[in-house]
Amino acid sequence: MRKPLVYVAGPITGDPWGCVRRGTDAFRALREIGCVPFLPQLSVLHEMVDPQPYEAWLAYDFDVIEHCDALLRLHGDSAGADREIAHAEALGIPVHRGHVPLAWVARWRHAQIVEEAGPPAAALDTPEVVSAAPGESAPTNQETQHG
Repeated sequence: MRKPLVYVAGPITGDPWGCVRRGTDAFRALREIGCVPFLPQLSVLHEMVDPQPYEAWLAYDFDVIEHCDALLRLHGDSAGADREIAHAEALGIPVHRGHVPLAWVARWRHAQIVEEAGPPAAALDTPEVVSAAPGESAPTNQETQHG
C-alpha cells in the first residue's frame, strides 16, 4: 500500500539552518507515523551550489504540492508557506498545522485499502442487465438467468 506523501511547508529564509532543523524534526515525526515527507527546507543546500530566484523555487514547490496527499504547516512567519497553503487548499489537499494527526493517516490508509480492494464482491455477483434491441421486448429475469 502506498504511504501518504506530505509536503512540509514552513519558513526557510531568515534562519535557514534553524528552519532546516525544525523541518528535519517534522520529517522524522512524519516517517514515524508512516508518511513520506517532502522537505523543501533541504533546498537550502541546493541554493548554496546553484542559487535560483525565489519565484522559481516557489513554482517548483507548487509542482510538488500537486502530487501530495497533505500539507503540514510548521510554525513561523513565511509568506511562501502561506502561498503554498493557498495552493494546496485550492487543489483540495488537506492542510494540517503543527502536526499531522494519526487519525488522518488512519483514514487515508483506510481509503487506500478500499480503493485497492475494488468493488464489493456482492457487486460482482449481480446479474448483468440485458437490454432489448430496438423494437423488441426486454427479456425477463428467468430468460436472462436460464438462457
